[in-house]
Amino acid sequence: MRGSRIEVRRAGEADLAGITAVRLSNGPAHADSGVNADYCRYLIAHGHLYVAADPGTGRILGFGGAVDTD
Repeated sequence: MRGSRIEVRRAGEADLAGITAVRLSNGPAHADSGVNADYCRYLIAHGHLYVAADPGTGRILGFGGAVDTD
């Protein structure tokens, strides 16, 4: 949409419900996905977890995460 804005930022505890909603909108989920709050918390604490959100409403539109495995 023209003129739309998306905020990309590190995820926090308050984003977990939105992450779960986005993941479930894409069909069945597996254990290491956005529906597992403990896994998301692990990524927040020990890896990287980011969300894309609507800056006007705060609604989570997408997410991505990873753990470095040097």
